[in-house]
Amino acid sequence: MLDAMRLRVFLGQASTSPIMWSILTSGLMITLGLAAMFPMRRTGRQIALMSLAAMMFAMMIFLVVAMDRPMHRCVSVQPDAFRMKKQNILVM
Repeated sequence: MLDAMRLRVFLGQASTSPIMWSILTSGLMITLGLAAMFPMRRTGRQIALMSLAAMMFAMMIFLVVAMDRPMHRCVSVQPDAFRMKKQNILVM
């Protein structure tokens, strides 16, 4: 159990690699660049397309940041399930 706890603590402190950030950033640049290249007659549609692509990448970046350190942020894993399991084991 100590090894599992140490592994969980270690994984909770590990952060996202720079390679993942560079891939995410280059994907953002490529997608927005391709969306900007499409000629459209109405600029409103162009703005809507670019805005949707930017929002998609903003949500992906938020997800990566939120899951980067699952034990330290507001979307962290709470210990309630472990406490309930411990109570169930002690009752048996």
